[in-house]
Amino acid sequence: MRDNSRMGRKRHAGGDKDGATSKKYSFWPEKLDKPLVECILELVEKGLIVDGNCKNGGYAALEKMLEQKVPGCGVRGRPHIEGRIKKLKKNWQAITFMRNQSGWGWDEANKCVTCPDGKWNDFEQMYPTCRGLNKKPFPVYDDLTSVFAKGQ
Repeated sequence: MRDNSRMGRKRHAGGDKDGATSKKYSFWPEKLDKPLVECILELVEKGLIVDGNCKNGGYAALEKMLEQKVPGCGVRGRPHIEGRIKKLKKNWQAITFMRNQSGWGWDEANKCVTCPDGKWNDFEQMYPTCRGLNKKPFPVYDDLTSVFAKGQ
């Protein structure tokens, strides 16, 4: 007979007995996006980033360059910059997808997608990767297009 005494208990991966996990999460301030993208564009020209992917030494180079542009920012190549590039690429892909939908618009002044009235909630349920991006400014979209469009 099976012991069911554990069923219903939550398992905590890598946590203490109170359930607190040891994994650390970092918050990326959006004010660092513009300088990060400027650094990415420089590395694209140098060939250290191809199709939106860093070659060997790319994240370390971005870390140094970003520290020069924003002294004291304290971000690391891995996991901070690597994670932010993944997030920027995911958002860029979602926004590109939305811009290609019939009836959708692009607000050039605010650099954001505009959705036809009343369609956003249904669209968001069908495409969860687009959640939260309606009318959200994405000022680095054009620059990221030159980085990610070729790798699509």
